[in-house]
Amino acid sequence: MSRTRTPQALRKLAAEISDAYDCRVNAEHEGGGSWLIQWTDGPTPTQMRTRAERAAPGATVELRRSHSPRAWTLAGLRATLAGDLDRFRASGAALAARAEHRLETTEAPDRTADGEELLDALAQRHLERTEGGTAAYEELLLEPLAREGVAPLLIPRQGKFDGTDPLIMSPAQHLTHHYARGEDAFAWTHRLRTLPAPDLVAAAQADADLDLVGRLAVLGLLEDMRRLWETTEAAAFAAAREATAPGGAASWTQIGAVLGISRQGAQDRGKRRAAGGPSRLA
Repeated sequence: MSRTRTPQALRKLAAEISDAYDCRVNAEHEGGGSWLIQWTDGPTPTQMRTRAERAAPGATVELRRSHSPRAWTLAGLRATLAGDLDRFRASGAALAARAEHRLETTEAPDRTADGEELLDALAQRHLERTEGGTAAYEELLLEPLAREGVAPLLIPRQGKFDGTDPLIMSPAQHLTHHYARGEDAFAWTHRLRTLPAPDLVAAAQADADLDLVGRLAVLGLLEDMRRLWETTEAAAFAAAREATAPGGAASWTQIGAVLGISRQGAQDRGKRRAAGGPSRLA
């Protein structure tokens, strides 16, 4: 491409990228035949290089990408939740290094995908707690996440429960926050890994000082377990009755014998489960 067309092509590219990613993009002439493209978040350097070479073949273009506080926060959250931090070496600098590694290959790192409502809410709350993400360095921005983890961004359950806020702890999270210790506590605060449900129920039942919110959380946890059990049992019934599976389909008599109930009881239970209805002892 001739030098006379390069400015127009690169500035057009900058405008296209800015519109596509809703980010700041500048294409500046550096002198001679060199150009500098600077942008925040948006496409990866590899993607930008491909677009620049296509727009202005043969042009000398330096690429310089920066990241917004939101992008740093999301990358830090992803790294923390993925377990990238060592329990005894957790620091803002360590987390920033792991976040930067993720940012290098992440397109639009300031965005979340469908189904990531919790991650989006966590990022927003962290930025609010760090005064809108105005920390001078990413290490300072991420230091609270490295030191305290993700759990402090959640909202403990209250007597009046609002199920619409993704930040409100689930029953298992509320009880884990109360009972986790040592390595389990670090896995909870930094990875949001809850303790096994039977352990939580046992700990709560042995806790004479558990408050009303905690006791209600136990009931909520048991309800969550019941729903999971019913979904799992429905799948197990379907698998047992699958004619094309190795050994063929199990009869209702066989299923009843395994469950300790009658053939008719097994069939009725299987039908209720397939219809999504609650279980009853038969």
